[in-house]
Amino acid sequence: MQPTSTRLVEPPTASPDIPLAFVQAKNAMAPTLESAADAAIWDRQVPQKVTDWLEMLAPEALPEGRFVLNADQVAACMRELFLAQGIADGAPLAWLAQDAQTLAHHISDWFEAPQLRLRLEPVFDDACAKMHIDKVIARLICTYRGPGTELGVDGSQRIPATAVPTGMPILLKGSLWPSPDAPKLRHRSPPISGTGLTRLVLVLEACPDEDKIPAYDHAYRSGALAR
Repeated sequence: MQPTSTRLVEPPTASPDIPLAFVQAKNAMAPTLESAADAAIWDRQVPQKVTDWLEMLAPEALPEGRFVLNADQVAACMRELFLAQGIADGAPLAWLAQDAQTLAHHISDWFEAPQLRLRLEPVFDDACAKMHIDKVIARLICTYRGPGTELGVDGSQRIPATAVPTGMPILLKGSLWPSPDAPKLRHRSPPISGTGLTRLVLVLEACPDEDKIPAYDHAYRSGALAR
């Protein structure tokens, strides 16, 4: 299936072609991965009021959680994670929660996944600093605050080829993608240790029962996170 409304990113000088596409609509992300692309970025802007609100939050107040749930539960889960940190409800949180749920529904539909793994975490250091390919079929990452995921075509620690703009979701093929051609595009968290920067990252992926990790993957139950 050939996607519409896509543009391949321009490769940097003296580097191999980057198997990455920008799409103008979120529902084109998964179809784009059926082409030559190893990843698709939804080229969109987060409302400024949401960006400003997230930047004003104290880093230590940012929520963290990892749950297995269905797509219909994502907005409630996101909202409860913030409220449990004492962060007031309002229009920016409502937008963020609904955005995460919209992305979750697309992951659920694209990969016929009744259960998803949601991970929301603040990042203060150089977590996942090595270029790598995740051992999953596919994974969606959206950095709502701070610098976005860095991308490259090899495992070296040289300057990455490009980075995902803040607020733009990226859908990445993993090493379990069903294709004879292994994905080439690698990614890492940007090194921010010592810069004073804080990231807030949402990760979504299919989570069948056999992939659950009991020590980490907790079933979400509505209302259980409230103080």
